[in-house]
Amino acid sequence: SRSSRLYQNLKEDKNLVSSISSFHYSLKDDSVFLVSADFQPEKYKTVKNAISEEIKKLRDQKVTKEELVAFEAAFFTAFFALRTTFFLVASGSSS
Repeated sequence: SRSSRLYQNLKEDKNLVSSISSFHYSLKDDSVFLVSADFQPEKYKTVKNAISEEIKKLRDQKVTKEELVAFEAAFFTAFFALRTTFFLVASGSSS
């Protein structure tokens, strides 16, 4: 989301990327953390290093209360938007 550390640091503060997102996928024994970003090819090393630094910070620093509140708000907004869209599609309503 736009309130995430990755977005704030790499897009808003440093203007290194035009978009960035992350995703965590867990299975029983394994998991994957994926970061996706759009950026100019010549910025590859700078973007890669900035993403690595953000991941290290996430590992080493606790998530703040403000970050958690922002995440919860974004999560529930997306969840209810998807649920509403699914309901409208399932019910055959187009509006």
